[in-house]
Amino acid sequence: MRVLHLSAYDLFGGAAKAAFRLHQALRTAGVTSAMLVRRKDSDDPDVFAPKGAARLWAKVQRRMERALFLRGCRGEFSPGVLPDMLARRVRESRPDVLHAHWVSHSFLRLETLVRTGLPVVWTMHDMWPFTGGCHYAGACRGYLTGCGWCPLLGARARSGDASARGVARRRELFGSGRVTLIAPSRWMADCASRSLAAKGCDARRIPYCVNTDVFSPRARREARERLGLPLEGRLLLAGGMGGAECGRKGLPEFLAALDGIRAGEPRPRVAVFGTQSRGCAERNGVVVQELGRLDGDDAMADAYASADLFVAPSREDNLPNTVLESLATGTPVVAFAVGGIPDLIEDGENGCLVPPGDVGGLTRAMMDLLRDDGRREACSRRARELALARYSPGGVAEAHRALYSEILARG
Repeated sequence: MRVLHLSAYDLFGGAAKAAFRLHQALRTAGVTSAMLVRRKDSDDPDVFAPKGAARLWAKVQRRMERALFLRGCRGEFSPGVLPDMLARRVRESRPDVLHAHWVSHSFLRLETLVRTGLPVVWTMHDMWPFTGGCHYAGACRGYLTGCGWCPLLGARARSGDASARGVARRRELFGSGRVTLIAPSRWMADCASRSLAAKGCDARRIPYCVNTDVFSPRARREARERLGLPLEGRLLLAGGMGGAECGRKGLPEFLAALDGIRAGEPRPRVAVFGTQSRGCAERNGVVVQELGRLDGDDAMADAYASADLFVAPSREDNLPNTVLESLATGTPVVAFAVGGIPDLIEDGENGCLVPPGDVGGLTRAMMDLLRDDGRREACSRRARELALARYSPGGVAEAHRALYSEILARG
């Protein structure tokens, strides 16, 4: 069995990492797997990026898309309409199954998935596969009825705008019967099933996997020493909230929750990864240490292992790698009960779920777990147990292999 994964990136961003980890897990399980990407950051010999004219086109594609379709856009919107030069390269790889992942940023034109003539599996890393072009809909429910008047398109919004055309193109794509969707979370599966574009489409739920050998419990003191963190005292960890996603990832809520800590004891220190800079600052009596960008899974595992708790204040999310990695490392998580996060956290068992937007509840949940060593240690053990049982590479790879085999058997 030969599987070719399409992904805009192999290591840049959470969706790319999830795709790359699946690719590696499939190879370990004996499946012939390769990735076709627009930008390669790994040293994996089975990951291929454009060369020659295709490489030059990849460099200008995104700029052309912005100039032609996204001038005045108010958020993350991907039309997916420019020629992509992928169909020929896919056929040259001679795969049995084409597995699409996060394919935006002008990497793939939607119609290419059918032009290849191959059975297609498409993992929904965000909502883009079934919306008119946005990656997360927020409060908008246009994708349920066909979009149009897209709030992200500004002056370009109208009844038949790019979002409405995007839904129409997806309905045609899914109507071909060649595409099977994979939802990493129950929330994503539910959103897709209610969407106008993907309603009635064959959809399966298979979670992401995590390397439970790398993301595993390790000595806290040594992990802190390697990262330059204080060796004693309680430590809260957060991350992945920077850049354009700071709103959706809950940066304002996280900062507000930190303000609530000042009246509580014990007074923890806070570490944040993924920041633009490194250093320490004080926020209302709480020391916040910015770790900058941590390169590689080993450094990330050190960050989780160094912390007593990981905080994930997302307003909207699918199945965050950060939460999955923290749990595999044995570090409990406190998070808002949004999106696919309740799939990962069993409230009171391996962390705490807080009603969406309840900043006071987020602060209380953090402080309660920090004060109760016995409860926190029990959550840590359960976190590791569930990660091994549900998200190990072998089990997730086998679920994908079974799906590929079923699709190929149908012919």
